[in-house]
Amino acid sequence: KRPSETEFGENKDIVSWVHGKTRSKEKFMSVVDSRIPEMYKEEACKVLRTAVLCTSTLPAMRPSMRAVVQKLEDAAPCKLVGIVINKDGSEKKIGVNNDK
Repeated sequence: KRPSETEFGENKDIVSWVHGKTRSKEKFMSVVDSRIPEMYKEEACKVLRTAVLCTSTLPAMRPSMRAVVQKLEDAAPCKLVGIVINKDGSEKKIGVNNDK
């Protein structure tokens, strides 16, 4: 998605839109790109949760960089690196390395 889209609502950007979706698991899952294969959705959710924490309105509520690195290592986003979603919605995998 782009930073600002009409579906986010008036005077809303992607950050506030995603924050609004964090109130329930179903809504949160709807933010994750549906083209990501099911086997990688949990890792994508972990990365998204970290992004949500990093964009907290109150700077004091944002995690330290050390905590961010730990959360990302725990999320194993390297599993997502090899997934390429084409503009037509098709998926292809390139050199996916599942090792940490």
